[in-house]
Amino acid sequence: MLLSIIIPLSPADNSYQTLLIDLLAQVRECFSDGDAKPLEIIVAGANVASLHNPYPESLHLLGCESGRAQSMNAAANIAQGEYLWFLHADSLLDPNTLPVLLTALDKKPSSLLYFDLFFTGMPQLMRINSAGVKWRSRFFQCPFGDQAFCLSRQQ
Repeated sequence: MLLSIIIPLSPADNSYQTLLIDLLAQVRECFSDGDAKPLEIIVAGANVASLHNPYPESLHLLGCESGRAQSMNAAANIAQGEYLWFLHADSLLDPNTLPVLLTALDKKPSSLLYFDLFFTGMPQLMRINSAGVKWRSRFFQCPFGDQAFCLSRQQ
């Protein structure tokens, strides 16, 4: 199974740096045996070509049209993975996020997978929104927007 992790960037977005540090640490932890890693990471956006790539073995930078939808589509078109995991650049990962996702893909390979959405450091109204999103995800089994969902290429 190859997993393509797609991180769309809006112009002037640099929050992806924290996400990459966390994500690459989890990749190293999950695949510490030195074998080829069954995943690729694609950061896509209008200004990506000008970015420094400190992880050339693990990370592909794709310059494309501005806008999250355009970046997601462009990255999906070049992704090699059987599964596509879309992560917003400002996502914060729990230390077990990647292992949980890989286990879920093994158990439910044809499902639309997603994580609960939480907002940190936000006003009270955002906490209410976060609770509503969690309820909606659990009750209707429907993710909120395009934040951190994963699906098979076939889907």
